[in-house]
Amino acid sequence: PQPRVSATPPTPKTEVAAPQAAAPLSPRRKQSLPLIAGAAIIAIAALGIGVLLGGRSGAPAPAPPGPPAVESTVTPAPAAAGALQLPIRSTVQIWVLQKAGDPPHTAGEGREFQYAWSGSGSIVTPDGLILTNAHVVLPDKVYGTVDGLEIWLTFQEDAAPEPTFRAQTVVADPDLDLAVVKIISDLDGNPVDPDALNLPAVELGDSDELSMGAEVFILGYPGIGGENITLTNGRVAGFTNAPGVKGRAFVKTDATIAGGNSGGLAADAGGHLIGVPTQLGYGGEDQYVDCRVLADTNGDGAIDERDGCVPTGGFINALRPINLALPLIRQAQAGIVSLPTVEPEREPIPTPANAGEVLFSDDFSSSDSGWSEDEDEDIAARYEDGHMAIDVFTQNYVGWTNPDQSFGDVDVEVDTQYLGGPLDNQIGLIVRYQDADNFYVFSISSDGFYEFSKLVDGEWITMLPWSTSDLIDQDSGQNRIAVVAEGDRFTFYINGVQVDQAFDDEFGDGDIGLLAGAFGEGGVSVGFDNLLARVPGGSHEVSVDVSPTADVQMILSDSFDDESGGWYVGSSKDVLRTIADGELTIEVAAESYAGWSDLEGVELPDVVVELEARKVSGPDLNAFGLLCRYQDSENYYALEIGSDSTYTIYRVASGEYASLVDWTSSEAIAPGTDANQLRVECIGDHLRLFANGVLLADVVDPAGRGASSDALAGGSVALIVETFDDPGVLVGFDNVVVGVPVAGGGAEVLFSDDFSSPDSGWDRASDKDSLSDYVDGQYVIGISAESLYVWSNPGQSFTDVVIDVDATQVAGPDNNDYGVLCRYQDFDNFYRILISGDGYYAFIRQVDGESTQLIDWTQSSAINQGAAHNHLTVICDGDSLALWVNDKFVAEASDGALGEGDIGLTAGTFDEAGVRVAFDNVIVTAP
Repeated sequence: PQPRVSATPPTPKTEVAAPQAAAPLSPRRKQSLPLIAGAAIIAIAALGIGVLLGGRSGAPAPAPPGPPAVESTVTPAPAAAGALQLPIRSTVQIWVLQKAGDPPHTAGEGREFQYAWSGSGSIVTPDGLILTNAHVVLPDKVYGTVDGLEIWLTFQEDAAPEPTFRAQTVVADPDLDLAVVKIISDLDGNPVDPDALNLPAVELGDSDELSMGAEVFILGYPGIGGENITLTNGRVAGFTNAPGVKGRAFVKTDATIAGGNSGGLAADAGGHLIGVPTQLGYGGEDQYVDCRVLADTNGDGAIDERDGCVPTGGFINALRPINLALPLIRQAQAGIVSLPTVEPEREPIPTPANAGEVLFSDDFSSSDSGWSEDEDEDIAARYEDGHMAIDVFTQNYVGWTNPDQSFGDVDVEVDTQYLGGPLDNQIGLIVRYQDADNFYVFSISSDGFYEFSKLVDGEWITMLPWSTSDLIDQDSGQNRIAVVAEGDRFTFYINGVQVDQAFDDEFGDGDIGLLAGAFGEGGVSVGFDNLLARVPGGSHEVSVDVSPTADVQMILSDSFDDESGGWYVGSSKDVLRTIADGELTIEVAAESYAGWSDLEGVELPDVVVELEARKVSGPDLNAFGLLCRYQDSENYYALEIGSDSTYTIYRVASGEYASLVDWTSSEAIAPGTDANQLRVECIGDHLRLFANGVLLADVVDPAGRGASSDALAGGSVALIVETFDDPGVLVGFDNVVVGVPVAGGGAEVLFSDDFSSPDSGWDRASDKDSLSDYVDGQYVIGISAESLYVWSNPGQSFTDVVIDVDATQVAGPDNNDYGVLCRYQDFDNFYRILISGDGYYAFIRQVDGESTQLIDWTQSSAINQGAAHNHLTVICDGDSLALWVNDKFVAEASDGALGEGDIGLTAGTFDEAGVRVAFDNVIVTAP
């Protein structure tokens, strides 16, 4: 049998940076400021942009063949004393390439591409990252695909730019209309060494510091006015806000900027990049690739997707603030690719006219029903007392029996019974059996696991690794398992509930079979009964307790009597969102389009949501339901049903779509315009979808099976509606209840903070070395000095606690530390439970000013590395200290030196400064 992969302890960290290998750092003693409201405030300092977004360091490697490196200057010639310093050479022209047909001109003699359209951009790092507008570098419905990008550098202010590099888009946010592209090769496709480029990067400014009347200089390559770089200037005329954008959404300026300047460089009087020009166009019916919404054209009091383009005569006068682009630049620097999601087209599920028709069945009441019987020293298969029994006497051995049938697409299910022997066993259902060396098998074990594998020419190949499932009844040992094989898709059920899917086309038809296996110990005995093989399309009877998760604490409910619930209700020509008549409705007017309404201000790692949903009008080939852990348009889970009685679960992470449950039919879903009562549970790596009291699917996100860096750890919730080939779907939602599973089966919440109020008690201070403060609904600790760690406390006191917190490394070196304090008594007495951006953890005790490492720095795959989010759970209970990361157990230590005290948040640096960590959603409960 396929061996089950067992957990192994983390590999010890053998090579550690010197500061970590040495004795733990002592905290830098700081003078306490005067007491305010009874709480001491520790002085900590703000980080500069230069710390966050500096270029790469170290000696550059030799450059491969290609264009020479560009000298890092920002002016074409020395400027006279007092002259304005403009980042002219940091401005580039970007040409979109499309595969050549009959172009008026091509991208170089004999090349296979033609020039499609152009825009401008700004070099933001010396190693080749360029900031621009998303619409400049993403495909367009009217203008077509983007098959490549060509970067034209500015060498002289009085000469046309020169084509120099090829690039690709690595991060894009269509909602903000911002993107980062990365230089990857010369014009002939030869890779370039980023460290050897030494491009003239512009220094980044701070758009939050702009004030009305400040002078602004616009550099770019407009479509009119010649081929050379163009400068216009003006002043800041005001600012606008927009739903879903924190702070300034646009900076208005009276500078005249022609089309083609989109994505270019807007600088302040010091030559710092403070914004990206973004074209508005006008409100006519013509298509404009640069059209963007800025003003309240429909008079509804909001600037949102329902507004048209501003009539500005084809010119633009709006800048996206540079501060909105900083997260995108950081993602690109961290090597994260984040592009808009492209979901596969949905086709109606074909249902055969004879769906559910019985092809073969057996209750094993007759020993003449055709199954093979055999017995030797290794296995025995036999009819016994009205069931089929298989015994496996030898360890690491499997045995099976077949009825000598043949099926192509088939839905086969069978009752299984544990009869004796080790619980670490294999109980399997075979499909598409060719011979003894070629077949598929779906298996469960009596200790609560399932897996899917195939045997090809006698070699086992794992399709789905052994994974736990709560649906397996370990107490009675009785379970009903099913496999639906349709074409290359395999769907698996345990006790009537879908648990997983896989795709493979190795075998197209064959026999079915029953299988048993033993692993480290022989003596396995299992029984099978009530086998049923049908044409796919029938329903599966739920034969397991599918009660919803207990111990859920409700945090809000909404019957939509008004708009006070916090749901986003902005609209556009494609999506109309309305709260009226006790219902939130979402209408999607465009085909192959999705629109959702998110619950603003809610950030949850685990969530349980109940709601009523009904299609009001439109085609039945649709999708509607709930998003959980919604972070933005490129990061969320979706659990949806369709009006054709189907359901699906999928994940979008960093813009990449992944199906967890492909579209599947269920009679539990009311069709057409009938209402459905839905329940969604997103807890750890388990996702469960109920419809009308029936559990449709209980799946484990594959990203939680070891590749935890791909998993979504937390976010908001949203109601979603999707169209496919036909537009015009209108869905109504009502009676939404949002809750969270309570830790420890209903443990008391001792303290919580989502940092929405800056008056909740945490330290707020800064000095030249560090910063700790509330920032945009989070608590941020930043450190601009080397070999320093700082912390902040809310001024509480506890004994035994469970501390949950979301922590995100925003910037800085990965060789850092951040985490949680417990039993903090004073500067010299507390515990630090830490992780690091390079995937390590440590437990440190501070007693009477002396640091002791209870657990030295050790690596763990549970920790998401780099500029990433991690959910930490720290338990300080008696003399036990324990750490979970992203709902996975990491380590435990024992120490009784400190018995009570405050909690805290902490971050630190080692040999490199610039660490910045954002914390959110602190919840303290009793163990």
